[in-house]
Amino acid sequence: MSRKPESLLRGAIGSRVWVISSTKKKSRHTYRFEGMFTPSEVSWEGDHFLISGSATPCRARPDITARSWFGDLLREQNNFSFGFNRVRNEGSIVEMQRLLDGKEI
Repeated sequence: MSRKPESLLRGAIGSRVWVISSTKKKSRHTYRFEGMFTPSEVSWEGDHFLISGSATPCRARPDITARSWFGDLLREQNNFSFGFNRVRNEGSIVEMQRLLDGKEI
């Protein structure tokens, strides 16, 4: 779900969308790499857009909180406060692809 502009979401069709989850215990966040999906459709659902597509889950769901590359991604994404947003940090993309491929767990 997203409240981002439809044009931004439609521009993501066919791209890789990286999925990271977060849990908070007390004041500490733990981030896990969940996988990737490729958007193929944008639809209007009530008061927001829904972007959907085919998913490739990362079965291991590794904790990436302390990974050396993750701090750069977290800063770039302003602690993920931007929501659905382009990842520009090429190093982070390479590392997420490695996790997805099972080359680093």
